[in-house]
Amino acid sequence: MKRCAVWFGLFALILTGCGDGGGFGQRTRTAIAIRQLGSADANTQDKAIQTLAKIGVEAVPDLIDVLDDEKPQVRRGAAIVLGGIGPPAAAAVPKLKACVADGEADVRMWAASALVSVAATDAEVVALVLKLLEDESAQVRSATAHWIRKARASVDVVVRALAETLRDPDQHVRHAALRSLRGLGPQARDAAPAVIGLLGAEDPGLFSDALWVLSEIGGDAQAARAVLEAALASQDEAVRYEAAHFLAERFRSDAEACVPALLAALRQRHWADARRALVSLASVGPQAAAAAPAILESLQHEQWEMRQAAAVALGAIGPAAKEAIPALTKALSDDDEDVRAAAAEAIKKIETR
Repeated sequence: MKRCAVWFGLFALILTGCGDGGGFGQRTRTAIAIRQLGSADANTQDKAIQTLAKIGVEAVPDLIDVLDDEKPQVRRGAAIVLGGIGPPAAAAVPKLKACVADGEADVRMWAASALVSVAATDAEVVALVLKLLEDESAQVRSATAHWIRKARASVDVVVRALAETLRDPDQHVRHAALRSLRGLGPQARDAAPAVIGLLGAEDPGLFSDALWVLSEIGGDAQAARAVLEAALASQDEAVRYEAAHFLAERFRSDAEACVPALLAALRQRHWADARRALVSLASVGPQAAAAAPAILESLQHEQWEMRQAAAVALGAIGPAAKEAIPALTKALSDDDEDVRAAAAEAIKKIETR
């Protein structure tokens, strides 16, 4: 996985650095760099990839020639560079298609990446790459789920395939599929039922990712709400907090059921987590009146961000927070101007409603 991260970084460099080379002896430079792709030394391989990226389009014919090289590191390196070159490397598509069936997982993975980069609008290519979502290697499935978001053909087919991938046994693959669905935005709306199904998971990370996806793609709000309200009783504290925050921020004044979980979140040791609870309680507004005493305590917090968020939340509760007026009046002399402004606005809201 660590080497994979390095290659992802190199791929990003390639995307911004292709075609910077040129000049006398370029064919020689290309031949040397391709030979270095076969080195047993990882650093030498990486430098060769960067060199070929700078040479750019002129290296494409030679890179195509070595896509069936006997050394897997050469095939992989060639695929990485071709993917970075993008559409100008279209002549490589036939051989890259063959590499999708390569016996080496790394080669299959980078060939798929290259195909989506080079031929993103080719429905046949997209269909071929999608087959790797069922590859025996979890790393290949995860990378495919990540890269396929770049496809510009058969988006509806891509969305359905990613929705199916949410049932993959490997958590990294599921997370990658979720991130791609989020990147597709409203185009991925048809995947919402599958995403909502993940809200029953006890994995806080997966639960949180699913919430983020729903916020981007939309879907059946009431179905999501029912699952989230059930999650308020989860055995996992982090799941309860995430469900409460989302309910408060999405359903606002109709989210009274989430107040107890938000109160628990307000007691978190790290003030940034507690501040998030205050922001969510402010979203609930008057329905969060039961939380007013706890919010009031936060007006004394050493962090000005906490004091400011507490004042805003009390103002959002309105007249039901009238017991906070003395403390808010005192906050008008706070050292921080944002706290003073929030306190003044809160007093106005509490007294004029």
